[in-house]
Amino acid sequence: MYTRTIKVTDWAAEARGTAEVIASEYTDEILEAYIEEGGFRDGRDAINSSGLEVFRDSAIHEACDSSFIYGGLVEWAQCIEQLSEHQETDTGLWQGCDAEKTIQAMAFYTFQNAVTDALADILTEIIGLMDDAGGDVEDNHEDWDSDSEDEAKCGVCGLDDILNPAKVCEECDGLDLVEKKKAAFANAVEDYF
Repeated sequence: MYTRTIKVTDWAAEARGTAEVIASEYTDEILEAYIEEGGFRDGRDAINSSGLEVFRDSAIHEACDSSFIYGGLVEWAQCIEQLSEHQETDTGLWQGCDAEKTIQAMAFYTFQNAVTDALADILTEIIGLMDDAGGDVEDNHEDWDSDSEDEAKCGVCGLDDILNPAKVCEECDGLDLVEKKKAAFANAVEDYF
């Protein structure tokens, strides 16, 4: 008699992990879009930006695809059940498919929705770290005063012992705006991961 071992997957953790991999692998593309668009309100705004169309359409899809290569009906059903709040309802995506392909497609797009939502949360956190580290780096032109009792971090590079988080150290103050934003973004990503 043939018995099949069924792998039980925590699909929410899998979605979050996939989103973290995407965020860490595509930081350059995210940063380029951030600079081109002058920033993002939140992670959802970042994902929906025109600068990240290719990222959204290919990177997320490819990362999700790799999670479904070796799955089967039971795993796909578990995915749909565990990620019900992200369930894909556009039946046109699997219209005309047989039952197995329908379940696979529904699970795939449900997982993709969960990954996209997790990625939006991660990018929102990174944007928040950038804001916390110094907000809008365009206006940071005050001198560093390490003798102050009110110490924080440089708003660009994250160097400790700076007077005010809205200020920058002398080294970062010499950078142009794009370089300041790149440094602030890199620091926020490093803080997140």
